[in-house]
Amino acid sequence: MGTATLLLPYAGSEASGVAITRTLGEGDTRLELGLKLASDGGTLTSLDGEGAATMASVTMGVTQDLGGKGFLALSGEFGLTDLGGATVLTDATTATFNAARISIGTGDLFAKGDRFSIGVGLPIAIASGQAHTELPVLREGMAMSYEDVTLDLSPDDRQIDLEMTYQAELGQNLEMKLSLVHSRNYGNRAGVTDTSGALAFAFKF
Repeated sequence: MGTATLLLPYAGSEASGVAITRTLGEGDTRLELGLKLASDGGTLTSLDGEGAATMASVTMGVTQDLGGKGFLALSGEFGLTDLGGATVLTDATTATFNAARISIGTGDLFAKGDRFSIGVGLPIAIASGQAHTELPVLREGMAMSYEDVTLDLSPDDRQIDLEMTYQAELGQNLEMKLSLVHSRNYGNRAGVTDTSGALAFAFKF
């Protein structure tokens, strides 16, 4: 089975892209392979936060039934990005980025057809890439001396998300999804934490 998903720009975001996925297997083990092409609208891997970065990635996911209603899910993504618009940094290389997630859950926990899961994940972040710039290092009389400096763009402290998700059908054509996420090293900044929640409803026509 194959699916295609289109991401269109919306108010407050210029991100856009397309994702194509194919699911293999219908038994206890299911494999999902995908390809994504996207522009981040300057909000994800863009160096200047304005010029849109072009991103291309491959995705893979595996879901394993554990017996009863239990399941284990693994997913990952690996890709390349051009890092967006020009900045004071020069000669920025094309960077690689990745993401990973593992979760375990069960169905029919509180009601027939519902799904509850807990998981841990690494959201998308630059894994390797460098940029070069010139920084003042010494004054010689009234003149400033500059030296080329190479900057590693991958974070030293990667963000880690702990997530709890609950999905349930509220009616024949209505589904509810509740997510709670606690992030450590939020924004890839050491020691920064953040907790957030989201409640979504999906209608089927």
